[in-house]
Amino acid sequence: PARPTNLQCTQTNQGEVVLTWTNTSAFSSATHTVEIYRGTVNDFTDSSVDLIGTSFTDTYNDPISTGSGLTTRYYWIRYMVKTPQLNLAGSEYRNVASLFYPNTDDSGFANGEGITGVGLSVNAVRTVKLNPGTTTNFVYNNAETGIASGYTATTTLTTTVTNNVNTPTYVWKKDGVVISGATSSSYTYTPPSGSGAFDNMPQVISVHITDTVGSETFTAEDFVTMTATKIVVNGTNGVDGFTISATNGTHNFSAPANGTIASVSGFSSEFTVRKGAQALTFDGTSPYSANTFRLGSFANISPANSVVPITLLLALL
Repeated sequence: PARPTNLQCTQTNQGEVVLTWTNTSAFSSATHTVEIYRGTVNDFTDSSVDLIGTSFTDTYNDPISTGSGLTTRYYWIRYMVKTPQLNLAGSEYRNVASLFYPNTDDSGFANGEGITGVGLSVNAVRTVKLNPGTTTNFVYNNAETGIASGYTATTTLTTTVTNNVNTPTYVWKKDGVVISGATSSSYTYTPPSGSGAFDNMPQVISVHITDTVGSETFTAEDFVTMTATKIVVNGTNGVDGFTISATNGTHNFSAPANGTIASVSGFSSEFTVRKGAQALTFDGTSPYSANTFRLGSFANISPANSVVPITLLLALL
C-alpha cells in the first residue's frame, strides 16, 4: 500500500511534540492504522527506535515526560493496512505494512534519518520538587514559646528542577506571603518563637520557579507543610502531661481447666500517676474526684495456659 507522507513535528504545546502528516486518498480509519516510531539516534536501524503509538487520523501527540525534555527525538511513520486474504473464504484479513516515511529512498534521508521532533525542551513541562530536609515536625517546649531543648530547631529545604532550559529564578513563600530575600534554590526554615509561637503552627512553605526562554516564561511550584507538637516529658516538674509508672507486678492467678479467671486478686502492682509534678491519688469510688485515678475493668482470659496482657484503664481528671 501507499504510505503517509509530509511528516511534520512541532512543539507548540507545553509538554508534548505534535506530529502531523498527509494521508493518502485511500486512507480509511476502518482499514488503515498509522504506526509511529521514535528513536533518540537519527538512524532507523538504531536499537533505540521503537513503536510508541498508533493513530487513526493525521495527528499524534507525543508527551514529554519529566526529565526527558532535553532529549532530541526522531520520528518515522508507516501504514498497517487491513487487507482481505486472497483465495480464502469468509472474512479473513491480514495486515500489510507500507514503506516508512521517511526512508532511504527519500531525498535527504539516504542514511535512514528521521524527522527531528525536539531539539530543546523549550516547551517541556517544568517541575520542581521540594526536599524538606531534616524534619517537617517541630517539638515545642511546654511553654509553647520555642523548640524544646535537644530537638531540631531548623531545617534546610532544597529543590530539584527538571526540564529547565536556563537557570530558573526562585521565590519562596510562607503561608502564601513572599519571604523577603529568599531567592536561592534552597531555604533554611526556622519555626516561630516567642509568646504564642505554638499557635502559629502549622505553616506552609512553598517554592515557585520561573524559567525564561526568550519572551516565554514557564513556571512550576511545590510546597511542604511544617507542623508542631508539644513535648511531654515523663516525671519532669512543671510539665502538664500525665506520667504513669508501675512497679514490677506479681501474677498468681488461679483458674480451672478452661482457663477462665474469675478474679485478678492474684495480681499485685503499684501504680503512680502524676499530672506534671502533682501526684494523683487512687480513687476506687464513684463519682470521680479531681486529681484522682482508678483502674479499669479486666476481661476473662481463655483458653487455659494462654498468655494475654491485661489492659489497665486509667481515668484521669
